[in-house]
Amino acid sequence: MPKQSAVNRIYLLFCSLFFLIPILAEDVTLGWDPSADATVIGYKLYYGVQGTDPQILTLSTNQVTVTNLVKGTSYFFYVTAFNADGLESAPSDTIEYTIPFDPLDSPILSAPVLSGSGFMLSGFGAVWQEYMLQSTADIATPNWSDLFPVMSDDTGLIEVVLAPNEPRQFYRLIVQ
Repeated sequence: MPKQSAVNRIYLLFCSLFFLIPILAEDVTLGWDPSADATVIGYKLYYGVQGTDPQILTLSTNQVTVTNLVKGTSYFFYVTAFNADGLESAPSDTIEYTIPFDPLDSPILSAPVLSGSGFMLSGFGAVWQEYMLQSTADIATPNWSDLFPVMSDDTGLIEVVLAPNEPRQFYRLIVQ
């Protein structure tokens, strides 16, 4: 039987942000001390959102990258070791980790400002992020139409000048 102490310490190695995934997902890499028990042939990582059945990844190494975790959501993680007979150790300590959510991941637009050449929309988003500017005439039952892509600058600033003859609309930016 694998020893529980061999998988008792689980630690977060690093996180990678992926802004181009529409649901704003993140990958998390986890690693733990390998078992000293020579009969251990693998590990099982259990993870999920509190109150749900865990997902299980069966692994041959003591490191894994869990993909497409939703930002702003708290996940639990724990590991067991197993041998060739399928006997599983007691679980490691459970760690909880909330995937960071940066407010700049969701762009923010200010109210339009009238200028001599039309009106300007400005706001902030993630640095060097491409967004699609969309509009709708009715916010109560929105039917969003794509207008054109816009990109934030090196500070996250977004500025768009629209023609003065544009009809009154509601605007939003979505991640490309």
